[in-house]
Amino acid sequence: MSSGPEFGLAAMYRVMKKSGAERVSDDAADELRKVLEEVAERIAKQAVDLSV
Repeated sequence: MSSGPEFGLAAMYRVMKKSGAERVSDDAADELRKVLEEVAERIAKQAVDLSV
């Protein structure tokens, strides 16, 4: 994975708020970011594999 996060925390807060969260902790936003980046990396690797 890259050296730093690809997605900003502000976007994670917005996603969680749009999903119905009344309040979002820093830890929750950071965990969502980690999970989404892991999923995005797997999808990107699959896309690269399919394009070759």
